[in-house]
Amino acid sequence: MTHRYNRFAALLIFVLLTSCPWTTGFGQSAFFNELYGRALRVDDTLPSAQSKRMSLLWMSYLADPSQASVLTDLANINLRENDNEKAYVLLSRAFETSHHDFHTGLLLMSLAGYIDEWDKVEEVKEVLLGLRPGDPTVLESLMRVYQMGGKDSLAIDVIRKLRERDKGNPAYTFQLASMLGDSERFGEAEKLLRGYLDEHPGDKMAYGMLFSLLSDSGQTDKAYELAKTLQGQSPDDPDFSRMLVGAFAAKGDYAAVAKLLTKAGADRGASPDVVSDLIRVARRTAKDTKSLEVALLPILTGLKTGHPDEEAYQSLLMQHYISLNDTAGLRREVHALVASSAKARQAYDVLLDDYIKKAENDSVTYVVQRGLKAYPEDPVFLFYDIVGDLIKNPGGGEAVMKKIDHALSVIPADSRQALEIKVAKADLLEGEGKWKEARPLYEEAASRGHIGASNNLAYFLTKYGSPDDLAYAEKLASNVISAEPDNATYLDTYAWVLYKRGAYTLAKLYMKKAIDKSPSPDATYWAHYAEILTASGDYGEAKTAWRKALELGADSQVVETGIMKILDLEKNAQ
Repeated sequence: MTHRYNRFAALLIFVLLTSCPWTTGFGQSAFFNELYGRALRVDDTLPSAQSKRMSLLWMSYLADPSQASVLTDLANINLRENDNEKAYVLLSRAFETSHHDFHTGLLLMSLAGYIDEWDKVEEVKEVLLGLRPGDPTVLESLMRVYQMGGKDSLAIDVIRKLRERDKGNPAYTFQLASMLGDSERFGEAEKLLRGYLDEHPGDKMAYGMLFSLLSDSGQTDKAYELAKTLQGQSPDDPDFSRMLVGAFAAKGDYAAVAKLLTKAGADRGASPDVVSDLIRVARRTAKDTKSLEVALLPILTGLKTGHPDEEAYQSLLMQHYISLNDTAGLRREVHALVASSAKARQAYDVLLDDYIKKAENDSVTYVVQRGLKAYPEDPVFLFYDIVGDLIKNPGGGEAVMKKIDHALSVIPADSRQALEIKVAKADLLEGEGKWKEARPLYEEAASRGHIGASNNLAYFLTKYGSPDDLAYAEKLASNVISAEPDNATYLDTYAWVLYKRGAYTLAKLYMKKAIDKSPSPDATYWAHYAEILTASGDYGEAKTAWRKALELGADSQVVETGIMKILDLEKNAQ
Protein backbone atom coordinates (compact mmCIF):
# COMPACT_ATOMS: atom_id res chain seq x y z
CA MET A 1 0.00 0.00 0.00
CA THR A 2 1.38 3.43 -0.88
CA HIS A 3 1.61 6.40 1.45
CA ARG A 4 -0.80 8.22 -0.88
CA TYR A 5 -3.45 5.57 -0.17
CA ASN A 6 -2.82 5.79 3.57
CA ARG A 7 -3.39 9.55 3.58
CA PHE A 8 -6.49 9.20 1.45
CA ALA A 9 -7.91 6.48 3.71
CA ALA A 10 -7.12 8.50 6.80
CA LEU A 11 -8.80 11.60 5.34
CA LEU A 12 -11.86 9.62 4.29
CA ILE A 13 -12.30 8.01 7.69
CA PHE A 14 -11.66 11.31 9.44
CA VAL A 15 -14.48 12.89 7.45
CA LEU A 16 -16.78 9.95 8.15
CA LEU A 17 -15.99 9.89 11.84
CA THR A 18 -16.43 13.62 12.36
CA SER A 19 -19.62 13.87 10.32
CA CYS A 20 -21.50 10.87 11.74
CA PRO A 21 -23.33 10.98 15.09
CA TRP A 22 -22.23 7.44 16.08
CA THR A 23 -18.54 8.24 16.40
CA THR A 24 -18.69 8.99 20.10
CA GLY A 25 -19.36 6.96 23.20
CA PHE A 26 -20.89 3.56 22.78
CA GLY A 27 -21.34 4.04 19.03
CA GLN A 28 -17.60 4.59 18.56
CA SER A 29 -16.77 1.43 20.49
CA ALA A 30 -19.29 -0.56 18.49
CA PHE A 31 -17.85 0.80 15.26
CA PHE A 32 -14.36 -0.18 16.36
CA ASN A 33 -15.47 -3.69 17.32
CA GLU A 34 -17.25 -4.19 14.02
CA LEU A 35 -14.25 -3.06 11.94
CA TYR A 36 -11.78 -5.00 14.01
CA GLY A 37 -13.94 -8.11 13.76
CA ARG A 38 -14.02 -7.73 10.00
CA ALA A 39 -10.24 -7.39 9.89
CA LEU A 40 -9.81 -10.57 11.89
CA ARG A 41 -12.08 -12.45 9.49
CA VAL A 42 -10.04 -11.46 6.43
CA ASP A 43 -8.25 -14.52 5.02
CA ASP A 44 -4.69 -13.17 4.97
CA THR A 45 -3.45 -16.25 3.10
CA LEU A 46 -4.91 -14.73 -0.07
CA PRO A 47 -2.61 -12.49 -2.15
CA SER A 48 -5.08 -9.57 -2.13
CA ALA A 49 -6.01 -9.82 1.56
CA GLN A 50 -3.07 -7.90 3.03
CA SER A 51 -4.16 -4.43 1.87
CA LYS A 52 -7.81 -5.12 2.80
CA ARG A 53 -6.80 -6.26 6.27
CA MET A 54 -4.56 -3.21 6.66
CA SER A 55 -7.38 -0.87 5.61
CA LEU A 56 -9.82 -2.34 8.12
CA LEU A 57 -7.25 -2.24 10.90
CA TRP A 58 -6.34 1.32 10.04
CA MET A 59 -10.00 2.34 10.22
CA SER A 60 -10.29 0.51 13.54
CA TYR A 61 -7.27 2.44 14.79
CA LEU A 62 -8.78 5.76 13.73
CA ALA A 63 -12.02 4.82 15.46
CA ASP A 64 -10.18 3.99 18.68
CA PRO A 65 -6.39 4.65 18.70
CA SER A 66 -5.99 3.28 22.23
CA GLN A 67 -6.62 -0.33 21.30
CA ALA A 68 -3.37 -2.24 21.79
CA SER A 69 -4.64 -5.23 19.82
CA VAL A 70 -5.11 -3.06 16.73
CA LEU A 71 -1.68 -1.50 17.13
CA THR A 72 -0.07 -4.90 17.48
CA ASP A 73 -1.86 -6.28 14.42
CA LEU A 74 -0.87 -3.23 12.40
CA ALA A 75 2.70 -3.69 13.56
CA ASN A 76 2.69 -7.34 12.46
CA ILE A 77 1.47 -6.39 8.98
CA ASN A 78 4.20 -3.76 8.72
CA LEU A 79 6.73 -6.40 9.73
CA ARG A 80 5.51 -8.58 6.89
CA GLU A 81 6.01 -5.63 4.55
CA ASN A 82 9.55 -5.14 5.98
CA ASP A 83 8.65 -1.70 7.33
CA ASN A 84 10.45 -2.26 10.63
CA GLU A 85 10.56 1.39 11.69
CA LYS A 86 6.78 1.82 11.46
CA ALA A 87 6.24 -1.51 13.21
CA TYR A 88 8.57 -0.37 15.99
CA VAL A 89 6.57 2.82 16.62
CA LEU A 90 3.29 0.89 16.66
CA LEU A 91 4.61 -1.81 19.00
CA SER A 92 6.03 0.79 21.37
CA ARG A 93 2.61 2.43 21.62
CA ALA A 94 0.88 -0.95 21.96
CA PHE A 95 3.21 -1.88 24.83
CA GLU A 96 2.30 1.31 26.67
CA THR A 97 -1.45 1.31 25.96
CA SER A 98 -1.70 -2.37 26.96
CA HIS A 99 -0.03 -1.53 30.28
CA HIS A 100 2.96 -3.65 29.38
CA ASP A 101 1.43 -6.75 27.82
CA PHE A 102 3.94 -9.60 28.16
CA HIS A 103 3.80 -10.97 24.62
CA THR A 104 3.82 -7.50 23.07
CA GLY A 105 6.89 -6.72 25.16
CA LEU A 106 8.72 -9.81 23.93
CA LEU A 107 8.01 -8.87 20.31
CA LEU A 108 9.04 -5.25 20.90
CA MET A 109 12.28 -6.31 22.61
CA SER A 110 13.21 -8.56 19.66
CA LEU A 111 12.41 -5.89 17.07
CA ALA A 112 14.28 -3.20 19.01
CA GLY A 113 17.40 -5.35 19.03
CA TYR A 114 17.03 -6.06 15.32
CA ILE A 115 16.99 -2.33 14.47
CA ASP A 116 19.69 -1.47 17.05
CA GLU A 117 17.43 0.37 19.49
CA TRP A 118 19.35 -0.99 22.47
CA ASP A 119 18.06 1.52 25.00
CA LYS A 120 14.57 0.27 24.27
CA VAL A 121 15.77 -3.35 24.67
CA GLU A 122 17.07 -2.57 28.15
CA GLU A 123 13.94 -0.61 29.03
CA VAL A 124 11.57 -3.39 28.02
CA LYS A 125 13.79 -6.01 29.66
CA GLU A 126 13.59 -4.21 33.00
CA VAL A 127 9.82 -3.92 32.75
CA LEU A 128 9.29 -7.57 31.83
CA LEU A 129 11.67 -8.90 34.49
CA GLY A 130 10.05 -6.55 37.00
CA LEU A 131 6.72 -8.16 36.19
CA ARG A 132 8.15 -11.69 36.07
CA PRO A 133 11.49 -11.88 37.89
CA GLY A 134 13.83 -14.51 36.42
CA ASP A 135 11.27 -15.61 33.84
CA PRO A 136 13.07 -18.08 31.49
CA THR A 137 10.99 -16.99 28.49
CA VAL A 138 12.17 -13.40 28.91
CA LEU A 139 15.77 -14.46 29.49
CA GLU A 140 15.87 -16.82 26.50
CA SER A 141 14.34 -14.16 24.26
CA LEU A 142 16.83 -11.60 25.58
CA MET A 143 19.72 -14.00 24.96
CA ARG A 144 18.66 -14.42 21.33
CA VAL A 145 18.34 -10.65 20.92
CA TYR A 146 21.89 -10.15 22.21
CA GLN A 147 23.23 -12.94 20.00
CA MET A 148 21.51 -11.54 16.94
CA GLY A 149 22.94 -8.12 17.70
CA GLY A 150 26.49 -9.42 18.13
CA LYS A 151 26.56 -8.68 21.86
CA ASP A 152 28.10 -12.01 22.78
CA SER A 153 29.26 -11.06 26.29
CA LEU A 154 25.76 -9.95 27.29
CA ALA A 155 24.28 -13.13 25.76
CA ILE A 156 26.74 -15.22 27.77
CA ASP A 157 25.76 -13.39 30.97
CA VAL A 158 22.11 -14.21 30.32
CA ILE A 159 22.75 -17.91 29.61
CA ARG A 160 24.74 -18.08 32.85
CA LYS A 161 21.66 -16.81 34.71
CA LEU A 162 19.50 -19.41 33.01
CA ARG A 163 21.98 -22.13 33.93
CA GLU A 164 22.08 -21.01 37.55
CA ARG A 165 18.29 -20.95 37.65
CA ASP A 166 17.96 -24.49 36.23
CA LYS A 167 21.15 -26.42 37.04
CA GLY A 168 19.51 -29.71 36.14
CA ASN A 169 19.10 -28.75 32.49
CA PRO A 170 22.24 -29.83 30.58
CA ALA A 171 21.09 -27.91 27.49
CA TYR A 172 22.07 -24.63 29.16
CA THR A 173 25.54 -25.99 29.96
CA PHE A 174 26.11 -27.09 26.38
CA GLN A 175 24.71 -23.85 24.99
CA LEU A 176 26.96 -21.81 27.27
CA ALA A 177 30.00 -23.89 26.24
CA SER A 178 29.13 -23.38 22.58
CA MET A 179 28.75 -19.63 23.02
CA LEU A 180 32.04 -19.40 24.91
CA GLY A 181 33.76 -21.34 22.13
CA ASP A 182 32.25 -19.11 19.43
CA SER A 183 33.61 -16.11 21.36
CA GLU A 184 37.04 -17.81 21.48
CA ARG A 185 36.91 -18.02 25.25
CA PHE A 186 38.26 -21.54 24.97
CA GLY A 187 39.66 -21.80 28.47
CA GLU A 188 36.31 -21.00 30.09
CA ALA A 189 34.49 -23.39 27.77
CA GLU A 190 36.94 -26.21 28.49
CA LYS A 191 36.70 -25.68 32.25
CA LEU A 192 32.91 -25.70 32.05
CA LEU A 193 32.77 -28.95 30.08
CA ARG A 194 35.37 -30.74 32.19
CA GLY A 195 33.48 -29.71 35.32
CA TYR A 196 30.29 -31.07 33.83
CA LEU A 197 32.04 -34.36 32.95
CA ASP A 198 33.27 -34.66 36.55
CA GLU A 199 29.63 -34.65 37.60
CA HIS A 200 28.36 -36.66 34.63
CA PRO A 201 31.13 -39.10 33.60
CA GLY A 202 30.58 -40.81 30.27
CA ASP A 203 28.23 -38.18 28.81
CA LYS A 204 28.81 -38.55 25.05
CA MET A 205 27.45 -35.12 24.21
CA ALA A 206 29.87 -33.43 26.61
CA TYR A 207 32.82 -35.50 25.37
CA GLY A 208 31.96 -34.67 21.78
CA MET A 209 31.72 -30.95 22.49
CA LEU A 210 34.97 -30.95 24.46
CA PHE A 211 36.77 -32.82 21.72
CA SER A 212 35.46 -30.43 19.03
CA LEU A 213 36.43 -27.46 21.17
CA LEU A 214 39.98 -28.73 21.64
CA SER A 215 40.35 -29.62 17.95
CA ASP A 216 38.88 -26.37 16.64
CA SER A 217 41.04 -24.26 18.96
CA GLY A 218 44.22 -26.01 17.76
CA GLN A 219 44.84 -27.86 21.02
CA THR A 220 45.88 -31.05 19.24
CA ASP A 221 47.75 -32.53 22.18
CA LYS A 222 44.78 -32.17 24.52
CA ALA A 223 42.42 -33.61 21.89
CA TYR A 224 44.78 -36.55 21.45
CA GLU A 225 44.96 -37.22 25.19
CA LEU A 226 41.18 -37.01 25.45
CA ALA A 227 40.85 -39.50 22.59
CA LYS A 228 43.20 -41.95 24.33
CA THR A 229 41.16 -41.60 27.52
CA LEU A 230 37.96 -42.33 25.62
CA GLN A 231 39.54 -45.32 23.94
CA GLY A 232 40.50 -46.71 27.32
CA GLN A 233 37.06 -46.09 28.80
CA SER A 234 34.94 -47.23 25.84
CA PRO A 235 37.06 -49.16 23.34
CA ASP A 236 34.00 -50.62 21.58
CA ASP A 237 31.80 -47.53 21.50
CA PRO A 238 31.12 -46.74 17.82
CA ASP A 239 29.96 -43.20 18.65
CA PHE A 240 33.53 -42.25 19.57
CA SER A 241 35.08 -43.67 16.40
CA ARG A 242 35.07 -40.47 14.34
CA MET A 243 36.43 -38.50 17.28
CA LEU A 244 39.25 -40.95 17.87
CA VAL A 245 40.23 -41.24 14.21
CA GLY A 246 40.28 -37.47 13.84
CA ALA A 247 42.43 -37.00 16.93
CA PHE A 248 44.94 -39.69 16.01
CA ALA A 249 45.22 -38.46 12.42
CA ALA A 250 45.74 -34.86 13.55
CA LYS A 251 48.46 -36.00 15.97
CA GLY A 252 50.12 -38.15 13.30
CA ASP A 253 49.48 -41.45 15.07
CA TYR A 254 48.62 -43.31 11.84
CA ALA A 255 49.20 -46.73 13.34
CA ALA A 256 46.37 -45.99 15.77
CA VAL A 257 44.21 -44.79 12.87
CA ALA A 258 44.90 -48.00 10.95
CA LYS A 259 44.08 -50.10 14.01
CA LEU A 260 40.77 -48.33 14.51
CA LEU A 261 39.81 -48.69 10.85
CA THR A 262 40.65 -52.39 10.85
CA LYS A 263 38.56 -52.89 13.97
CA ALA A 264 35.68 -50.85 12.55
CA GLY A 265 35.60 -53.01 9.45
CA ALA A 266 35.78 -56.26 11.36
CA ASP A 267 33.45 -55.42 14.24
CA ARG A 268 30.67 -53.97 12.13
CA GLY A 269 30.77 -56.25 9.15
CA ALA A 270 33.00 -53.89 7.21
CA SER A 271 30.10 -51.47 6.67
CA PRO A 272 31.14 -49.31 3.70
CA ASP A 273 29.37 -46.22 5.03
CA VAL A 274 31.03 -46.41 8.45
CA VAL A 275 34.52 -47.20 7.22
CA SER A 276 34.32 -44.66 4.36
CA ASP A 277 33.27 -41.95 6.78
CA LEU A 278 36.14 -42.74 9.15
CA ILE A 279 38.66 -42.65 6.31
CA ARG A 280 37.31 -39.29 5.11
CA VAL A 281 37.73 -37.94 8.66
CA ALA A 282 41.31 -39.23 8.76
CA ARG A 283 42.16 -37.67 5.40
CA ARG A 284 40.61 -34.36 6.38
CA THR A 285 42.48 -34.06 9.68
CA ALA A 286 45.77 -35.81 8.88
CA LYS A 287 48.94 -33.99 9.80
CA ASP A 288 50.85 -35.68 6.95
CA THR A 289 48.67 -36.95 4.09
CA LYS A 290 51.38 -39.06 2.50
CA SER A 291 52.19 -40.92 5.69
CA LEU A 292 48.50 -41.51 6.32
CA GLU A 293 48.02 -42.97 2.83
CA VAL A 294 50.99 -45.32 3.33
CA ALA A 295 49.32 -46.61 6.49
CA LEU A 296 45.94 -46.88 4.75
CA LEU A 297 47.09 -48.80 1.67
CA PRO A 298 47.07 -52.33 3.16
CA ILE A 299 43.71 -51.66 4.81
CA LEU A 300 42.15 -50.35 1.59
CA THR A 301 43.59 -53.19 -0.45
CA GLY A 302 42.26 -55.74 2.03
CA LEU A 303 38.80 -54.16 2.06
CA LYS A 304 38.66 -54.11 -1.74
CA THR A 305 39.77 -57.74 -1.98
CA GLY A 306 37.46 -58.93 0.76
CA HIS A 307 34.44 -57.05 -0.58
CA PRO A 308 34.75 -56.96 -4.39
CA ASP A 309 31.17 -55.80 -4.90
CA GLU A 310 31.36 -52.80 -2.58
CA GLU A 311 31.80 -49.68 -4.70
CA ALA A 312 32.76 -47.56 -1.72
CA TYR A 313 35.93 -49.56 -1.11
CA GLN A 314 36.94 -49.38 -4.77
CA SER A 315 36.46 -45.59 -4.70
CA LEU A 316 38.47 -45.25 -1.50
CA LEU A 317 41.39 -47.10 -3.04
CA MET A 318 41.28 -44.89 -6.15
CA GLN A 319 41.18 -41.85 -3.89
CA HIS A 320 44.33 -43.19 -2.26
CA TYR A 321 46.24 -42.97 -5.57
CA ILE A 322 44.75 -39.54 -6.31
CA SER A 323 45.85 -38.25 -2.89
CA LEU A 324 49.41 -39.38 -3.60
CA ASN A 325 49.27 -38.02 -7.15
CA ASP A 326 50.18 -41.55 -8.24
CA THR A 327 48.85 -41.51 -11.82
CA ALA A 328 50.42 -44.81 -12.72
CA GLY A 329 48.95 -46.53 -9.67
CA LEU A 330 45.54 -45.03 -10.36
CA ARG A 331 45.54 -46.19 -13.98
CA ARG A 332 46.70 -49.65 -12.98
CA GLU A 333 43.91 -49.93 -10.43
CA VAL A 334 41.27 -48.50 -12.77
CA HIS A 335 42.22 -50.85 -15.61
CA ALA A 336 42.14 -53.84 -13.26
CA LEU A 337 38.69 -52.94 -11.96
CA VAL A 338 37.24 -52.38 -15.43
CA ALA A 339 38.82 -55.55 -16.82
CA SER A 340 37.07 -57.59 -14.13
CA SER A 341 33.74 -55.75 -14.59
CA ALA A 342 33.92 -54.84 -10.91
CA LYS A 343 31.31 -52.77 -9.08
CA ALA A 344 33.39 -49.62 -9.25
CA ARG A 345 31.43 -46.96 -11.11
CA GLN A 346 34.09 -44.28 -10.73
CA ALA A 347 36.67 -46.46 -12.50
CA TYR A 348 34.56 -46.64 -15.65
CA ASP A 349 34.01 -42.89 -15.58
CA VAL A 350 37.75 -42.25 -15.40
CA LEU A 351 38.48 -44.40 -18.45
CA LEU A 352 35.44 -43.25 -20.43
CA ASP A 353 36.36 -39.59 -20.01
CA ASP A 354 39.90 -40.32 -21.14
CA TYR A 355 38.95 -42.38 -24.19
CA ILE A 356 36.15 -40.07 -25.31
CA LYS A 357 38.49 -37.06 -25.21
CA LYS A 358 40.97 -39.00 -27.33
CA ALA A 359 38.19 -40.25 -29.65
CA GLU A 360 39.39 -43.84 -29.17
CA ASN A 361 36.10 -45.48 -30.14
CA ASP A 362 37.24 -49.08 -29.75
CA SER A 363 38.48 -48.35 -26.24
CA VAL A 364 35.19 -46.65 -25.37
CA THR A 365 33.37 -49.78 -26.55
CA TYR A 366 35.66 -51.95 -24.39
CA VAL A 367 34.83 -49.94 -21.25
CA VAL A 368 31.13 -49.82 -22.05
CA GLN A 369 30.84 -53.58 -22.59
CA ARG A 370 32.45 -54.32 -19.25
CA GLY A 371 30.43 -51.62 -17.56
CA LEU A 372 27.21 -53.19 -18.81
CA LYS A 373 28.17 -56.48 -17.15
CA ALA A 374 28.42 -54.73 -13.80
CA TYR A 375 25.52 -52.30 -14.39
CA PRO A 376 23.18 -53.75 -17.05
CA GLU A 377 20.70 -50.85 -16.83
CA ASP A 378 23.11 -47.96 -16.45
CA PRO A 379 21.91 -45.04 -18.67
CA VAL A 380 25.42 -43.89 -19.61
CA PHE A 381 26.63 -47.33 -20.65
CA LEU A 382 23.44 -48.07 -22.61
CA PHE A 383 23.73 -44.74 -24.39
CA TYR A 384 27.38 -45.15 -25.37
CA ASP A 385 26.73 -48.73 -26.44
CA ILE A 386 24.17 -47.41 -28.94
CA VAL A 387 26.46 -44.58 -30.02
CA GLY A 388 29.25 -47.07 -30.67
CA ASP A 389 26.99 -49.14 -32.91
CA LEU A 390 25.87 -46.05 -34.84
CA ILE A 391 29.46 -44.94 -35.39
CA LYS A 392 30.22 -48.29 -37.00
CA ASN A 393 26.91 -48.45 -38.86
CA PRO A 394 25.15 -45.05 -39.19
CA GLY A 395 22.15 -46.73 -40.80
CA GLY A 396 21.47 -48.71 -37.67
CA GLY A 397 19.49 -51.83 -38.36
CA GLU A 398 17.22 -54.17 -36.47
CA ALA A 399 19.78 -55.04 -33.77
CA VAL A 400 20.46 -51.38 -32.97
CA MET A 401 16.74 -50.58 -32.88
CA LYS A 402 16.24 -53.40 -30.38
CA LYS A 403 18.99 -51.93 -28.19
CA ILE A 404 17.34 -48.52 -28.44
CA ASP A 405 13.94 -49.84 -27.41
CA HIS A 406 15.45 -51.82 -24.54
CA ALA A 407 17.37 -48.77 -23.32
CA LEU A 408 14.25 -46.60 -23.42
CA SER A 409 12.35 -49.22 -21.42
CA VAL A 410 14.81 -49.12 -18.49
CA ILE A 411 16.30 -45.61 -18.52
CA PRO A 412 14.36 -42.88 -16.66
CA ALA A 413 12.27 -41.05 -19.25
CA ASP A 414 13.35 -37.62 -18.02
CA SER A 415 17.08 -38.37 -18.22
CA ARG A 416 19.40 -36.73 -20.72
CA GLN A 417 20.43 -40.13 -22.07
CA ALA A 418 16.81 -41.08 -22.81
CA LEU A 419 16.36 -37.82 -24.68
CA GLU A 420 19.47 -38.37 -26.81
CA ILE A 421 18.46 -41.96 -27.55
CA LYS A 422 15.02 -40.82 -28.70
CA VAL A 423 16.64 -38.35 -31.11
CA ALA A 424 18.86 -41.14 -32.44
CA LYS A 425 15.79 -43.33 -32.90
CA ALA A 426 14.02 -40.53 -34.75
CA ASP A 427 17.02 -40.15 -37.09
CA LEU A 428 17.00 -43.88 -37.84
CA LEU A 429 13.25 -43.94 -38.43
CA GLU A 430 13.49 -40.98 -40.80
CA GLY A 431 16.28 -42.73 -42.65
CA GLU A 432 13.99 -45.72 -43.09
CA GLY A 433 11.27 -43.48 -44.50
CA LYS A 434 9.11 -43.75 -41.36
CA TRP A 435 8.47 -40.04 -40.92
CA LYS A 436 5.16 -40.44 -39.08
CA GLU A 437 6.92 -42.44 -36.37
CA ALA A 438 9.94 -40.12 -36.27
CA ARG A 439 8.06 -36.83 -36.02
CA PRO A 440 6.60 -37.21 -32.49
CA LEU A 441 10.04 -38.18 -31.17
CA TYR A 442 11.57 -35.07 -32.73
CA GLU A 443 8.75 -32.92 -31.38
CA GLU A 444 9.14 -34.28 -27.85
CA ALA A 445 12.88 -33.64 -27.87
CA ALA A 446 12.40 -30.18 -29.37
CA SER A 447 9.88 -29.29 -26.65
CA ARG A 448 12.52 -30.23 -24.07
CA GLY A 449 15.05 -27.84 -25.60
CA HIS A 450 17.11 -30.26 -27.68
CA ILE A 451 18.76 -28.06 -30.32
CA GLY A 452 19.70 -30.86 -32.71
CA ALA A 453 16.19 -32.30 -32.66
CA SER A 454 14.71 -28.84 -33.31
CA ASN A 455 17.03 -28.40 -36.29
CA ASN A 456 16.24 -31.83 -37.73
CA LEU A 457 12.52 -31.36 -37.26
CA ALA A 458 12.62 -27.99 -39.02
CA TYR A 459 14.57 -29.43 -41.96
CA PHE A 460 12.46 -32.54 -42.38
CA LEU A 461 9.25 -30.51 -42.26
CA THR A 462 10.41 -28.90 -45.50
CA LYS A 463 10.68 -32.40 -46.93
CA TYR A 464 7.63 -34.15 -45.48
CA GLY A 465 5.42 -31.46 -44.02
CA SER A 466 2.47 -29.61 -45.46
CA PRO A 467 2.60 -25.91 -46.45
CA ASP A 468 1.07 -25.13 -43.07
CA ASP A 469 4.05 -26.81 -41.36
CA LEU A 470 6.54 -24.36 -42.87
CA ALA A 471 5.67 -21.55 -40.45
CA TYR A 472 6.35 -23.94 -37.56
CA ALA A 473 9.59 -25.02 -39.24
CA GLU A 474 10.72 -21.39 -39.55
CA LYS A 475 10.02 -20.76 -35.86
CA LEU A 476 12.02 -23.84 -34.87
CA ALA A 477 14.96 -22.95 -37.12
CA SER A 478 14.95 -19.34 -35.92
CA ASN A 479 15.13 -20.47 -32.27
CA VAL A 480 18.00 -22.80 -33.14
CA ILE A 481 20.19 -20.14 -34.74
CA SER A 482 19.36 -17.74 -31.91
CA ALA A 483 20.92 -20.30 -29.59
CA GLU A 484 23.88 -21.09 -31.89
CA PRO A 485 24.24 -18.28 -34.44
CA ASP A 486 27.53 -19.49 -35.94
CA ASN A 487 26.64 -23.16 -36.47
CA ALA A 488 26.87 -23.83 -40.21
CA THR A 489 24.50 -26.81 -40.15
CA TYR A 490 21.81 -24.82 -38.38
CA LEU A 491 22.31 -21.81 -40.68
CA ASP A 492 21.88 -24.12 -43.68
CA THR A 493 18.59 -25.42 -42.27
CA TYR A 494 17.29 -21.91 -41.59
CA ALA A 495 18.24 -20.78 -45.10
CA TRP A 496 16.50 -23.79 -46.63
CA VAL A 497 13.33 -23.18 -44.63
CA LEU A 498 13.31 -19.52 -45.75
CA TYR A 499 13.77 -20.66 -49.34
CA LYS A 500 10.81 -23.02 -49.03
CA ARG A 501 8.73 -20.13 -47.69
CA GLY A 502 9.69 -17.93 -50.62
CA ALA A 503 11.95 -15.53 -48.68
CA TYR A 504 14.73 -15.80 -51.27
CA THR A 505 16.74 -12.71 -50.31
CA LEU A 506 17.01 -13.74 -46.67
CA ALA A 507 17.62 -17.34 -47.65
CA LYS A 508 20.56 -16.29 -49.84
CA LEU A 509 22.11 -14.26 -47.01
CA TYR A 510 21.88 -17.09 -44.49
CA MET A 511 23.06 -19.73 -46.95
CA LYS A 512 26.12 -17.61 -47.78
CA LYS A 513 26.78 -17.27 -44.04
CA ALA A 514 26.45 -21.05 -43.59
CA ILE A 515 29.10 -21.66 -46.27
CA ASP A 516 31.39 -19.00 -44.78
CA LYS A 517 31.06 -20.45 -41.27
CA SER A 518 31.71 -24.04 -42.37
CA PRO A 519 35.40 -25.05 -42.43
CA SER A 520 34.62 -27.43 -45.31
CA PRO A 521 31.12 -26.92 -46.78
CA ASP A 522 29.90 -30.13 -48.39
CA ALA A 523 27.98 -30.75 -51.61
CA THR A 524 24.60 -30.29 -49.90
CA TYR A 525 25.45 -26.72 -48.87
CA TRP A 526 26.43 -25.78 -52.43
CA ALA A 527 23.39 -27.52 -53.89
CA HIS A 528 21.10 -25.60 -51.52
CA TYR A 529 22.92 -22.40 -52.38
CA ALA A 530 22.49 -23.11 -56.10
CA GLU A 531 18.74 -23.67 -55.66
CA ILE A 532 18.37 -20.45 -53.67
CA LEU A 533 20.43 -18.42 -56.16
CA THR A 534 18.34 -19.80 -59.01
CA ALA A 535 15.14 -18.71 -57.26
CA SER A 536 16.71 -15.28 -56.66
CA GLY A 537 17.52 -14.88 -60.36
CA ASP A 538 21.29 -14.98 -59.84
CA TYR A 539 21.81 -17.49 -62.62
CA GLY A 540 25.56 -17.02 -63.11
CA GLU A 541 26.32 -17.56 -59.45
CA ALA A 542 23.89 -20.47 -59.37
CA LYS A 543 25.80 -22.26 -62.16
CA THR A 544 29.06 -21.76 -60.24
CA ALA A 545 27.44 -23.18 -57.10
CA TRP A 546 26.21 -26.24 -59.01
CA ARG A 547 29.70 -26.87 -60.36
CA LYS A 548 31.09 -26.60 -56.83
CA ALA A 549 28.50 -29.12 -55.63
CA LEU A 550 29.48 -31.51 -58.40
CA GLU A 551 33.18 -31.24 -57.49
CA LEU A 552 32.31 -32.19 -53.90
CA GLY A 553 30.38 -35.31 -54.90
CA ALA A 554 26.84 -34.21 -55.63
CA ASP A 555 24.77 -36.51 -57.83
CA SER A 556 25.57 -35.60 -61.43
CA GLN A 557 21.95 -36.09 -62.51
CA VAL A 558 20.77 -33.62 -59.84
CA VAL A 559 23.39 -31.09 -60.91
CA GLU A 560 22.52 -31.51 -64.56
CA THR A 561 18.83 -31.00 -63.82
CA GLY A 562 19.64 -27.86 -61.84
CA ILE A 563 21.75 -26.35 -64.61
CA MET A 564 19.18 -27.24 -67.30
CA LYS A 565 16.56 -25.44 -65.24
CA ILE A 566 18.77 -22.32 -65.20
CA LEU A 567 19.31 -22.51 -68.98
CA ASP A 568 15.56 -22.72 -69.55
CA LEU A 569 14.98 -19.74 -67.28
CA GLU A 570 17.65 -17.72 -69.08
CA LYS A 571 16.13 -18.65 -72.48
CA ASN A 572 12.64 -17.65 -71.36
CA ALA A 573 13.96 -14.38 -69.99
CA GLN A 574 15.33 -13.32 -73.39
